[in-house]
Amino acid sequence: MATDDCRKIRIKAEANITKTVVVLTTVYFLCMIPGRILVGIMYAGVFEDKTDAIFYVQTVLEIFNFSVNIVIYTVTSKHFRGEYYALLCCCLQKYRTAQPSVPNVSTSVELQ
Repeated sequence: MATDDCRKIRIKAEANITKTVVVLTTVYFLCMIPGRILVGIMYAGVFEDKTDAIFYVQTVLEIFNFSVNIVIYTVTSKHFRGEYYALLCCCLQKYRTAQPSVPNVSTSVELQ
């Protein structure tokens, strides 16, 4: 009976990991492939006058991919979500309780 429960928990955890990997891989390819194709076409000489726009699109897609990864991990992983919230709360608590430290600096200047 206990082994069946352990097996179900393990299968559920493995399915969750697989789902996370599939989502991350799909988002990666959806964000990275268009930019790579555009750069390849640009280097082939097709879009010579549109280089700024191509690099802008590529950069936006890459930044979107990197930004959405934390959202995907937070949505799909309870462990990651818990650790992320703990880190965020810890940092906010330190920020709130930190006393501003101003060094004792003399404002007078000696002229020679």
